[in-house]
Amino acid sequence: MYSHPLSVVPTKTMGVRYSARAICRLGVQERWQRIVAKRQATNSPIQGGSADIVVEAMLKAHGCEELRRLEFAVVMQVHDELVFEGPAENATAALAVVKDIMERPFLDGLELKVPLVVDAKVAKTWAGGT
Repeated sequence: MYSHPLSVVPTKTMGVRYSARAICRLGVQERWQRIVAKRQATNSPIQGGSADIVVEAMLKAHGCEELRRLEFAVVMQVHDELVFEGPAENATAALAVVKDIMERPFLDGLELKVPLVVDAKVAKTWAGGT
């Protein structure tokens, strides 16, 4: 049992980010409040890891010479999705490059134990790709 109602829980994501997140109610008497606080403490590194993956993919895409040659660039991020824009005639080639980047996003070559499955599409509008 935690001794104070406000506990600081240090977390590390799969990347290099550390955070000391204040999780309220870990030490309170009410069981349901402790359960909520424990869920927050567990979820924090998971959400942070997801953010690490998307950030790494954006950095890798931004530095990708092949995408630059194909005249494609990231225009928007929505949660775990990246939206690219470029000429239609290069879309199929860019799709293959983007899919590879998203499945292997880490610049330092880190390999995950579980493969990232990517669902990538070519569409004329963002709404058409969802």
